Amino acid sequence: MADDNPDNVLSATFPAPPPFWKQFTSDNRARLKELQQQNAADEGAALPPRIPDIPVELRYLQPPEPPANGKYRSFGDPYDINTALTSLRNMGVEQLYPSPPSSPSSPSQQQQHHQQQADRDSSDPTTTTTTRQQPQPIQSQWTLDRASYIKKMAQSLLLNYLELAGLLAQDPARWQDKYEHMQTLLFNAHHLINEYRPHQARASLIAMLEEQLARRREEVDGVRRMGERIEGVLAGLGREAVGEEGLLGKGEAVGLGVGGVVGGEEGRRRAVQREVMRALDEELMGE
Repeated sequence: MADDNPDNVLSATFPAPPPFWKQFTSDNRARLKELQQQNAADEGAALPPRIPDIPVELRYLQPPEPPANGKYRSFGDPYDINTALTSLRNMGVEQLYPSPPSSPSSPSQQQQHHQQQADRDSSDPTTTTTTRQQPQPIQSQWTLDRASYIKKMAQSLLLNYLELAGLLAQDPARWQDKYEHMQTLLFNAHHLINEYRPHQARASLIAMLEEQLARRREEVDGVRRMGERIEGVLAGLGREAVGEEGLLGKGEAVGLGVGGVVGGEEGRRRAVQREVMRALDEELMGE
């Protein structure tokens, strides 16, 4: 008998799709797009991300709103976006890379820390002047070469895997220690990788914003080129109109209309329109 408990279904290794996937039909998507366009026309803005008071069958077609309190649920489990990464020591795992030095939190504690360090230096006769002038690194100045440690752990994993294979061939009963050591290496490597996640999120956001900025600049440059081209066309037509007035007399410039040749200002206006449209077509076809 299948387990109908929603929590068990969501937490399964291969959970089934949510029931509202059946609402993602072509008709519902067309209806949602029509409602979005109507709502945007009423408000005079771009397409809104969400529309209030929408039919039930279209509600799940809209992207969810960002979590207001920083909490959300995924596959039935609650998550908090502000949750700090749990340290390996708190998880009961041996840490194989150094931790940042602890720095005093308040200015008074920092001053007391520096005073104690100075007292120790003055009481130690082996401490030189150069050594006294070099303060201990604080947490804000400390960095960890995570990539180097991850590479070392990957190499250690390969070596331990070969050792485990040889151990299983000689004495299979001694596999436990080697397996636990490999597990510790994996935990440390994954923990270092997870520390990169905030940096990865910032880098992805920066790349996305740079791409949007480059696209906006290309659009602005295209509009500027179009304006310069149209201005050049209008200037050329103005010079041609002046030449035609000198040959045909003022007000006798001609242009091709729907019913034939049109003279005067109307012919000049239609000629300008044709040149502008030709310039626009050339610019659009060039892109």
